[in-house]
Amino acid sequence: YPKLDSTFAMAVGDAFTWDELTPFELAHFAHACGIDRKLLQREAQRLARAMAKAGSLLDFEGYLPQERAFLRSIVELAVSRSQALVERTRKTEHASIP
Repeated sequence: YPKLDSTFAMAVGDAFTWDELTPFELAHFAHACGIDRKLLQREAQRLARAMAKAGSLLDFEGYLPQERAFLRSIVELAVSRSQALVERTRKTEHASIP
């Protein structure tokens, strides 16, 4: 939905958009919430594994071609973002939080 606002409903650290969501912001978020960074990493991995299976949604035969194309774009975004989140949470180990 290109015309919709893509800012987060609430900040993660000081990040309000996906592009601002750095390993430092994730580490800051984990620290502020009292979440161990290893737990954050495991949850990101769990999410990525679940999203890797999201492509099975496209197997439903009842979709019209344009519905399937639209859903495919959502699935691809969810998969790529979840994989990127795994990478960003891995890098939180090196983020120094005062």
